[in-house]
Amino acid sequence: MSPFKCLFVISVLVCTVVTARRTIRSTNHYCLPLSQYQNPPNGINQCGRKECPRYTELNGHVKDLTNVTVRRVEAGVYATRTSTKCNLTDALIDSYLPLHYYFYGQEVRMNRTIPIMLFTTKMPAEHRCDYTHQLQFYLPLVNHTNYPDPTEESRVQVTAKQEECFVVYHWIGKITTQATYNNYFNLKTNLTDSDSFNLAYNENKFAHARYDPSCRPGARHEIWIPLDSCPSAESSSSD
Repeated sequence: MSPFKCLFVISVLVCTVVTARRTIRSTNHYCLPLSQYQNPPNGINQCGRKECPRYTELNGHVKDLTNVTVRRVEAGVYATRTSTKCNLTDALIDSYLPLHYYFYGQEVRMNRTIPIMLFTTKMPAEHRCDYTHQLQFYLPLVNHTNYPDPTEESRVQVTAKQEECFVVYHWIGKITTQATYNNYFNLKTNLTDSDSFNLAYNENKFAHARYDPSCRPGARHEIWIPLDSCPSAESSSSD
């Protein structure tokens, strides 16, 4: 091998190693355990270093189910995108980058928030999809009145939402489409069988909330089912 080719190969190898180290360093930072992040920006511990919608747990409405609670979410502003894809995973992939670039690719750059919320709605039999899916990101509080206009091509919309209440199931594990649907249907069955839960809820809509990247140990997920109305708080607490 000529000296020139040898030098070229060595240069490529060095660049590859440096890039790999940077990637690993970045990935390891992104996938740190939640305990590594202190002082959540809006006081909600489970959101770690990122801002998320403020909410209050309404205790006492689901006394006999594990990891299930009723949650009142305060009014807020969200960036949303409805996918044309019927499959849940395809819809998430389809809408994620347009929303991500909406936060980072505009003149007014916004900090990313959690959770990533994918709302799924059961459709009538004549619809081409059994379910439709809308991905939504919460806008940071400082951007509720100062956010960039989405481009028409992105199909991103900015929506102000009023206070809402949900029944929420929390679990830890890997992200799979089957796990999402299994946990949703299991939650509905458990609510029907519960001796303590008697609140009316939307039978055809739910959201999968994702708090962590799949690489993080103990990645956290929630299923949110909208309630028809917010109940009174027998006892409440802010997370």
